[in-house]
Amino acid sequence: MQSLPTPLSFYFLRHGETDWNAIHRIQGQTDIPLNPKGLEQAKLAADLLKGIAIDKIIASPLKRAAATAAIVQAQLGSPLHHDEHLVEQHYGSFEGRFSHDLEAELGPEAKNLYWQYLPHDAEPLDAFTKRIATRVEHHLQAEPNKTLLFVGHGGCMGALTHTLGLGANHRFANAVPYRFFNEGEGWRMEALRPDYTCIGA
Repeated sequence: MQSLPTPLSFYFLRHGETDWNAIHRIQGQTDIPLNPKGLEQAKLAADLLKGIAIDKIIASPLKRAAATAAIVQAQLGSPLHHDEHLVEQHYGSFEGRFSHDLEAELGPEAKNLYWQYLPHDAEPLDAFTKRIATRVEHHLQAEPNKTLLFVGHGGCMGALTHTLGLGANHRFANAVPYRFFNEGEGWRMEALRPDYTCIGA
């Protein structure tokens, strides 16, 4: 993605909260719907985005992302397309487990970084990162003159920040829209919610 023409920008929105998010249970590709708080978060995200001329919304088909995208689409009126290649990373036997239990097993160095210690039945991190970056690049190149909003998952955003040279260990809150942009001096990102900054390097 570093080779894409500049200037260039796109938006990415992580889905709203689910019950598993609230209790720090690992979801991955387990298809958990938004909870009431997550529905409200999605409405707030739509409010933040309504002043932006989004030409197309491209979303993961998992329930939590699809519902978030539908709420945003209802506010913006932009066409909505679902792309199965934008689903979250498959965490194998980690899915359904509580993150604090895994961190206790793996040691303090694994705090908030359990995805770096994946089981053998999980999608490899490098394959997942390539999948997300390749798919986002595909959409950006297919519609170079349009402003795209991607709606997906925290892991997807982490894959993008790694690919774009913005660090690998960011943690993104639910339903905070981000703008990724390159004005010829490398990629940057900014939250559309002024009181929020991501956590991590």
